[in-house]
Amino acid sequence: MTAPPPRASASVDRSVALVAFAVFALHALTASGYGPFRDELYYLACGRRLALGYVDHPPMIGLLARVLEQTVGTSSPALRSLPALAAGVTAWLAGATAAVFGGGRLAQVTAALTLALAPVVLALCSVFSMNAVELAL
Repeated sequence: MTAPPPRASASVDRSVALVAFAVFALHALTASGYGPFRDELYYLACGRRLALGYVDHPPMIGLLARVLEQTVGTSSPALRSLPALAAGVTAWLAGATAAVFGGGRLAQVTAALTLALAPVVLALCSVFSMNAVELAL
């Protein structure tokens, strides 16, 4: 016996968007609670000296650091705005995945909250690094 295929036109419930926004807000509000992480300073330095590749990290992080520095500055909340956004997007994607598999409102919200409150996600999305961006990809 095979299971029926998932619904092709699954819609994501609005409450998943609220969860995603709450996750973004949580990370954004706590971004200035501590000083810069040493890797954040290193990525800023790489952003000032862009290259096609680096020995220890992908080239995109330097470009992202450069864009953030030029647009919003180098304060801790400014640098951590991108990981906060990535956390919100990741939570929304978890809810959307539950919707694709036929989950209702409760399943979608549970998936988004479970992912958003996972310790690894909370840790990775609290500092500016490629790890936070990779979660949303």
